[in-house]
Amino acid sequence: MKNTPDYTMLYRIAKSYYLDNMSQQQIARQENISRPHVSRLLAKARECGIANVTVEIPQELRMSSLQEDLKQKLRIEDVLLVYVPEEHQNDNLKVSKNIATIASEHMAELLSKAHHIGIGWGYTVYQTALLLPNTKLKNAATFIPLVGMSDE
Repeated sequence: MKNTPDYTMLYRIAKSYYLDNMSQQQIARQENISRPHVSRLLAKARECGIANVTVEIPQELRMSSLQEDLKQKLRIEDVLLVYVPEEHQNDNLKVSKNIATIASEHMAELLSKAHHIGIGWGYTVYQTALLLPNTKLKNAATFIPLVGMSDE
């Protein structure tokens, strides 16, 4: 009887299941083994360290929690956070476009509640303006120019 597992087979099955998104039934047919045996082999692949499964809370839920914390700590009514994928975090143009995309989606609602609106200049504001639909404000609002650079 064989004491050492067939690591190549464990790798092949784990890869098919976790990376190629094949079902256990599809793998069973491909390997000519039973579906329950595939399940046991996947468990063995995890046990041997061939497959490492991580479970994480979705980014949106973490951001939601952070939004609530900021609202409470800063005593402000609205907080809008924008997720920027890690690969874009050092690309200022992509960061600005991500911010502008989300800001433009929420701008009409935010402006409808506001009485004093601070407006700045810069690439992100420009990108937001490009994405905004034409909107009429229901309430009179005071626009206040903001002076300075965002990195100061």
